[in-house]
Amino acid sequence: MDGIPDSREPDMGFDATKRLTYAPSTALRDHLEYDEHWIVYSEASGYQPGLCDREDWAYRGKQWP
Repeated sequence: MDGIPDSREPDMGFDATKRLTYAPSTALRDHLEYDEHWIVYSEASGYQPGLCDREDWAYRGKQWP
């Protein structure tokens, strides 16, 4: 129930018996619920604030087919 198939979790470094394998702090644990959230947090942690400000994420064609 964490968004990642249990059969794939060991290969990805996650514990299939836990909903959230990693959470380095209590404050972070309050914002992350599932292993799939950890993947997003890990990827986004390297981005600098404002890096994508020039992108118009609401523009049709960027988010819709």
